[in-house]
Amino acid sequence: MAIGLKEDSRIKMAITDNKLNTNQMLLGAIADRVGLLVWQNTENGRKGVKHPVSIITEINRDHSKDIKGFTSGEDLLRELKKYEVK
Repeated sequence: MAIGLKEDSRIKMAITDNKLNTNQMLLGAIADRVGLLVWQNTENGRKGVKHPVSIITEINRDHSKDIKGFTSGEDLLRELKKYEVK
């Protein structure tokens, strides 16, 4: 049933487990390469340290490890206090 759907339809992307369509992947790849070219001209690039993060890799990585749950409201408030601007 999904054969006739456009490549960027939500159903087809869910079936193929794609997060991005072809245009978005190409734009992300271009941005990654431009970022790499710019980085190469910096001091860090000349030393070969602090490589830029790939947009495509970051989008496709598993973010489920980044999710944090709290058992109580106090735990949440304690965590939020860590990020308060003083």
